[in-house]
Amino acid sequence: MIRRATVSPLLPLAAVAVLAHRPLRRAAVRAAVDVVTWGVEEIAEGTGPFVFAANHPSSLDGPLLRSVLEPVVGPVAVASDAAGLGRGAAGAVGLGAARVTLRAGRSVVVFAEAERADDGDLRGFGTAAARLAIEAGAPLVPVAIDGTFAALPPWRPLPRAGRPRVTVTFSRPIPAGASDEPAELAHRAEQAVQTAIDGTRGPWFAAHLAHAGSGEGDGAESHSGRARWRRIWGSTRTDARPARRRTWR
Repeated sequence: MIRRATVSPLLPLAAVAVLAHRPLRRAAVRAAVDVVTWGVEEIAEGTGPFVFAANHPSSLDGPLLRSVLEPVVGPVAVASDAAGLGRGAAGAVGLGAARVTLRAGRSVVVFAEAERADDGDLRGFGTAAARLAIEAGAPLVPVAIDGTFAALPPWRPLPRAGRPRVTVTFSRPIPAGASDEPAELAHRAEQAVQTAIDGTRGPWFAAHLAHAGSGEGDGAESHSGRARWRRIWGSTRTDARPARRRTWR
């Protein structure tokens, strides 16, 4: 199922940077970008709480995901593996707070990349999101965000004009339990996110085949094998927009 945000574009773009009130800030973000979501039914039909494992190409991502998720699953907490979630004293505090949130029946979003990228490309996932899901027995939901880097790269103070398109894709929840290995779950989530991102930038079926089985994306260029300018170009392209595609179950 595809859903499109129906938000008035009248709110000034400057509000994204200056509004401190969280609901208003989320409204400003959604007014600044054209949001398209895929796979919302995967979570709307499920039983939470969930652990969402997402990529993190832009500072728009947190408010964007809250605006998409909270009407479906209620309030969510947001954490980042790149900030050391679960590693060291500060990370342990963050991981503990996430556990408390899950025990209270609320879902958690973890920006799962082990390091932040400055080129919009996907980095390898850490295991924090997978460990949280295993400990809580909560489904791990891969979330692919594409287009926010083009809308608001790190060197811009405000989003680009014209409400650039942003795509948020929810993959099928991955069951998590005590017998699962965090690294394996993290790899599966990362693979699902990469496949979804490739699908928004090109033919979805070809992207799905490229990442099926091996987990390495046969024929696809790796992060280390591409020049930085090519990765930035790929993440900031705004000319090609994905065609409507059918959800196969």
